[in-house]
Amino acid sequence: MAVRRHTTDLGTEPLGPLIIRLSIPGMVSFLAMTLYNVVNTFWVSRLGADAIAALTVVFPFQMVNVALGAGTGVGISSLSSRLFGQGKVEGANRVAGQVYSLSLLLGLLTLCTGVFFTGPVLGFFNALPQFWHLSHRYLFIISFGTPFIYFMMMANNLLRGSGDTVTPMYIAVASAVLNAALDPFLIFGWGPFPQLGVAGAALGTVITQALGGAAYFLYLAGRRSSYTIRLPHLLPGLGVIGEIYRVGGPAMVMQLTSSLVIVIFNHFLGAFGAVAIAAYGLLFRISGVFLMPIIGMSQGLMPVVGYNFGARNFRRMWEAVRLASIYATVVTGTSELMLLALAVPLVSVFAPTPQLLAVTTYAMRVYALALLLVGAQFMWITTLQALRRGGEAMVLSLLRQLVLIVPLMALFSHFWGLSGIWAAQPVSDVLAFAITAAWMWAVRCRLRSPQHLCADAPVGGWGFPASRTSPARPDSSSGEHLKSCKTPCQRLRDHGKME
Repeated sequence: MAVRRHTTDLGTEPLGPLIIRLSIPGMVSFLAMTLYNVVNTFWVSRLGADAIAALTVVFPFQMVNVALGAGTGVGISSLSSRLFGQGKVEGANRVAGQVYSLSLLLGLLTLCTGVFFTGPVLGFFNALPQFWHLSHRYLFIISFGTPFIYFMMMANNLLRGSGDTVTPMYIAVASAVLNAALDPFLIFGWGPFPQLGVAGAALGTVITQALGGAAYFLYLAGRRSSYTIRLPHLLPGLGVIGEIYRVGGPAMVMQLTSSLVIVIFNHFLGAFGAVAIAAYGLLFRISGVFLMPIIGMSQGLMPVVGYNFGARNFRRMWEAVRLASIYATVVTGTSELMLLALAVPLVSVFAPTPQLLAVTTYAMRVYALALLLVGAQFMWITTLQALRRGGEAMVLSLLRQLVLIVPLMALFSHFWGLSGIWAAQPVSDVLAFAITAAWMWAVRCRLRSPQHLCADAPVGGWGFPASRTSPARPDSSSGEHLKSCKTPCQRLRDHGKME
């Protein structure tokens, strides 16, 4: 009953507490994973700028894995939450079974790519000769963890789709802590461990990914979730997979674009040497700490939107979007102030040379100038994904990540060199925010219907419970809330009193 309550609360719990409750575990999970990357970068930075640049060059390959896994996971979460909202529990179990086959297939494909095509991959990612051997060693080892990371990401989103955000948090935090603890032992050869350098960082990642995948497998097999997965559910179903990728496919393209943009950044920055590439690597990881809470909040918003969309409770759905956008803007505004004020002390922890410190500090301050606008944009794109508008979400995401920023980088770098490359991001953020806001307004107008005026429970300011004296709403489960939404003309027509 406790597990099923996670799911039914998506349509009944007051929105303010619900969004916060679902978002905090996601924030903690993503912060834990990002902090692992930061800790990993801290230890690797002790090996020099070449080591940081080597990991930065390989990072797009890891982002491709994240794109495939997280994109599929978004489709799984969106579909399962809608099915629960429609009361189709068996359909949700069928979705859960696809996690196993999809993670195995994608894992084997990327494993073979990383092991047998290491050289061509590094050539595409613009690895410079001075750190080629470090990148080669790191890429080869982390490839063996790809099947596990796919399963972790898909199972994570599967549980979130049912409203269970706490279990993924526990597993993510445990994995990040173990990974961070292993790094110095394997990199520097502490105690009985061999000194493996960059290869040690890769090996620690693979070990924790395998253990994290095992934890998700045992949890789902123990039937402690809202899903009851049986052997027939494990068979690949083309119809189910097609519905998953209706939303997951565009989400995957969005994530893959992030990897492509990193490659493009590296190509632009390669003209300015290894220090510029290393600076971008530090910027990406440090700023990621401040962006991960937003991604966690979007993970908390998706099941709420998906469930209430499936239940046709539109007023509650749009109220959730409004609240999440406000909360996200508060978070990104605070993050912007912190990055601007604390750029030097944050970067000095990781930068081994004064030159790297100066370049990264300047880049971070420029990057943070428009961070305030990013939070709401994340929430709007997540809403489109939950509404099965994956193509529209992809278009809006590509605006910020590729369509706007690449020509801006080319133009600005021509006039202002390295400074112009850093300036392209905030300008792209401003333009993308304006376009996304206009698009979301148009979507809401298109979806506007009498049902938007109804809800299954009253909501007060900020989404917390309204006053006890507020008028009660009709019960959504009985369908009465839809009847009460009809206009007088519609009611007369239903009774045959009007042609």
